[in-house]
Amino acid sequence: PSLVCQPSLRESGPPPAAAAAGDAPPSPSLVCQPKPKRKHAADAKPAKRPRTDGEPTKGAPVEGAAVAHDAECFECGSSDGALLRCDLCTRSLRVACAGLERAPDGVFRCAYCDPANECHVTGDAPAPFSCGHCGRRYCERAFGENGQKAPEEGATLWRCFHCEDESGLDSILEDAGDDWLLVTWRGAAPWHASLAKRDRVGNLSKAKLRNFSRRDAPAANDAPAPAPN
Repeated sequence: PSLVCQPSLRESGPPPAAAAAGDAPPSPSLVCQPKPKRKHAADAKPAKRPRTDGEPTKGAPVEGAAVAHDAECFECGSSDGALLRCDLCTRSLRVACAGLERAPDGVFRCAYCDPANECHVTGDAPAPFSCGHCGRRYCERAFGENGQKAPEEGATLWRCFHCEDESGLDSILEDAGDDWLLVTWRGAAPWHASLAKRDRVGNLSKAKLRNFSRRDAPAANDAPAPAPN
């Protein structure tokens, strides 16, 4: 290796005794060190490619899914690249193997589940209600079990309880009777208000339900006074 030499007044060994008056100053010596190797951009380690959303670790089960989806494509068996995970079964497919050009928005139903017209929650068929926001399909029993009023068949401008709960409860407007409450949701216009069961509203926000119950209940001092005997 090449050497780099620089003059220095430092000497090896113990420090010399104090110089007497009139002595000549010490002459500088040369200190030589190996020349440091110059780093080139080509020598740097390449940055690791970040994993895309939904891309599993090769040979490992998919994490973060509600069910244990396959870690390989159901059609070709490959685990390379992003995999689409069916929302109704445990199958995973590559975009090309699913017959698509890009990953779909919202819910993905594989070619094996889509014709079956099954409910996203119960698995019952048929499931005639399709959420206009995410595309999930539901049967009438799923609404009763999750505290939402079933829409009319064929309606498209409605959001399912899954989408509403993800948005979060905004306010409680009024008591509609039979334990149904008319409520609004965060990020949604007021005309998207919907009916929700009281128990469901309480699970979303106990504080808002408690405040609404106090506001809605008649005050004790407003009650009519009993008639004198």
